[in-house]
Amino acid sequence: LAAKLNIDPLELRKKNLKFDLTVIAVLQAIALAYGVYVMFEARPVYTVFVVDRFEVVAAEQLDPNDLAEGAPEYRDLSLTGPRVIGTRLPDKANAAEWNTLILAGVAGKDVQNFPKYYVPYAEVKDQVLAKAKPLTQLAAGTSERAAAVQAFVAKAQRPDTDLAYVPLVGRGQFMTAVIDRRDAQ
Repeated sequence: LAAKLNIDPLELRKKNLKFDLTVIAVLQAIALAYGVYVMFEARPVYTVFVVDRFEVVAAEQLDPNDLAEGAPEYRDLSLTGPRVIGTRLPDKANAAEWNTLILAGVAGKDVQNFPKYYVPYAEVKDQVLAKAKPLTQLAAGTSERAAAVQAFVAKAQRPDTDLAYVPLVGRGQFMTAVIDRRDAQ
């Protein structure tokens, strides 16, 4: 065909190669942009103390309408890492708000997903300290766990009596947050 049209076959291959490389470059750029977007949406923005544990909340878990109902300091989502905050549950006398919260919980949206319940961490420090457990309790069980706790205490260069732990839940994984017994930091 190239001979009948008086086209050099090498030139035809070069044009096809340029087109193929352009398509590949565009597809790679689209894939990269999508990956960056997914990572941006999945970034953790809050570590929220809820009742007896910390919950990690990603940007994608917060509905823009719920953000608008929250205090102004909780409407902007962090780009540099999660902010540690607490929650305030509704008044026990407010049955309508409790019903709404319970129905949302059944649908998979718990109190940590509602910025209107967010409060500064300083307001819940006493609750955190009350729910915190001694590190020795965490170390009990397996020798592997005991070794991990000992390594952490050594690295922290603090006596284990100064430290406590609180469960931490994020992305379906159960972890541990270690806090200072004096100030809940």
